[in-house]
Amino acid sequence: MKPHYFIFGLAAFAGFVTLSCNNNQPTGPLATYNLTATFTPAANASASMTPSATNTATNLSTATPTNTPTNTLTATITNTPTNTGTATATNTVTNSPTKTATNTATNTPTNSATATVTDTATRTPTNSPTATVTNTATNTPTNTPSVKTLVTFSAGVTVNGLSIDSGNNLYAAVNGRVVKITSAGVTTNVFSVPAVSDAAYDGTNFYCAIGASPYFIYRDSGGVTTSPLTLSTPLVGVAVNSSGTTLAVAYDSAGGHVDVYSLSGSTFTAQYPISAGPVAPPQALAYDASGNLYLANSTNVFKYAPGSTTGLNQAGGGTQGYLDGTATAAEFENITGIAVDASGNIYVADNGMSNSTERSIREISGGNVQTLVGTSLTGVTPNLTSPALTAPGGIAVDSSGDVYFADQQGQSIYEYVP
Repeated sequence: MKPHYFIFGLAAFAGFVTLSCNNNQPTGPLATYNLTATFTPAANASASMTPSATNTATNLSTATPTNTPTNTLTATITNTPTNTGTATATNTVTNSPTKTATNTATNTPTNSATATVTDTATRTPTNSPTATVTNTATNTPTNTPSVKTLVTFSAGVTVNGLSIDSGNNLYAAVNGRVVKITSAGVTTNVFSVPAVSDAAYDGTNFYCAIGASPYFIYRDSGGVTTSPLTLSTPLVGVAVNSSGTTLAVAYDSAGGHVDVYSLSGSTFTAQYPISAGPVAPPQALAYDASGNLYLANSTNVFKYAPGSTTGLNQAGGGTQGYLDGTATAAEFENITGIAVDASGNIYVADNGMSNSTERSIREISGGNVQTLVGTSLTGVTPNLTSPALTAPGGIAVDSSGDVYFADQQGQSIYEYVP
């Protein structure tokens, strides 16, 4: 028996499906075949086809078929394209009775193999980039300036002048003697000097000014007194540089002046005189670590470079009064002591005017004047009232910035802690 072929054209699909039957099918002059097929295309195509067709064929055989079977063929085509272009899928279906159907479908996916994805998500990185933070906060120190009494002498004692050594020990001229005061307030006599009004110390030698006639200055080295420098004019004070090579002596004479001497052992050699500035007489002297001489009269502070006789005004406008602020416009009433720290800041004791109760310790720094300690001054902290300052005079500053000052008539030495 020759095989019969049935060809269905699927116009709605891209391609054809061909089904064939073998010789085991029933024969007869008229045979009816019912075919049901389902076609599921791949990728983007979606279609279902269940054709039902009655096919009439002429069988040349004279055999009469004993049965008229209905053969239903269901074909499921699964096609997964790789999306790289044209995909060809081959599906083999096994049916009982045994039928082999070969379906060749050409599927051209409508989606492109190359896809562009736009990610609009907001990403939060898990690591934070290094950030630089600028702290603009203003730090307010927790410490408050204070004043404590370092030592108090017996009634009737007059305290004049202060010097300090590298160990922060103080030296003061007290009623005809020079005493040493430790940072703990312990006092010991260094030596006795009748009528000593001031004393300067270079770390090795003391230079003492005798304020009563006959007037002279002498050097004391370890208790050994050398020949004095005899003078004919009342003395205000003395100052020696840190190397012990230059001595300045202030005189209390009409108009006032200062003599500068070079030192070599016990020999005093006069170098040059300098004036006390526009207002006389000189009141206090001090050297800084660089050998500059500072000279104060009652209202101004002047600075003299080594070897110079020309002073540069550091503070004061030449008018007596009490006024802080810009250094050259500030007012002082009666400067009686001066000291300079390692940074060039200047500290002065202002004894006030005879008809005033204002007494102060003031700092000259960065072109400005401010009051550190006072008595009878509004807005000043600390404000010493019990006891009040009566006549501040000698002043010194240590390497930590603590300021020491003597009350000449109050028999005490105080320490100001910033």
